Amino acid sequence: EAQKAAADAAAEYADKVKDIQADLAEKLTDADEKLSEDREKIAKDTAKAIAKIERDFQRSYAQAVGDRDAVAAAQAKQRRADALADLEESQKEQQQSAKESYDKAIAAAREAADKALAQERERYAKEAAIRAQAVQQANIALLNSTNAQTAIYRNLQNALPGIVLATMNSMNTNVRTGFTLMYQASVKFVNDMIRLTAWNQYRAGERGSFQSAVNTAVDRRMTEILNVRGYR
Repeated sequence: EAQKAAADAAAEYADKVKDIQADLAEKLTDADEKLSEDREKIAKDTAKAIAKIERDFQRSYAQAVGDRDAVAAAQAKQRRADALADLEESQKEQQQSAKESYDKAIAAAREAADKALAQERERYAKEAAIRAQAVQQANIALLNSTNAQTAIYRNLQNALPGIVLATMNSMNTNVRTGFTLMYQASVKFVNDMIRLTAWNQYRAGERGSFQSAVNTAVDRRMTEILNVRGYR
């Protein structure tokens, strides 16, 4: 489950990174298109302005020539040159302004993307750290629980021989011919003792292979004790 959660978080992080990158690419494309549109508009406006300057010049110059006015003709040429120079300067300023707007849009888009990516990385790292800490705590709790179960099992296993031996010693050791009755009485006594102790509560609450192992160990120790004492 922890591995699945980590995999899901990694997939979510990857999707968000892709979304941020896609958004950045879209903004960069929009900026490129805007710059192209601005430059195209500047070019069209410049062409119209040049056409008007030329029309004005042709009209003024033709009038000056018709009037045989050399001064007027020269003035018409000068007005034309000045207008073209002003137009060129204006065009440069417009181009520069469009480029600056483009650069600002690109910088803003990249900055926003970098900030979003940094936030996602930080969020993902924090969540990963929290998941790792939770897994570590769960493992420690499981280890502590396992150690506690092992200690209880060992204490009970070590205490059981004393219970059996005390029971056997309290009986008349000369009555060996009554082995069957003695063995049955001993088993019944031990079972009664187990049912009356916290061990029975612990044993009743356990499930699975650990309980089976404990039961098997108890029966084995009972057999060993009986063999040692000569009751089998």
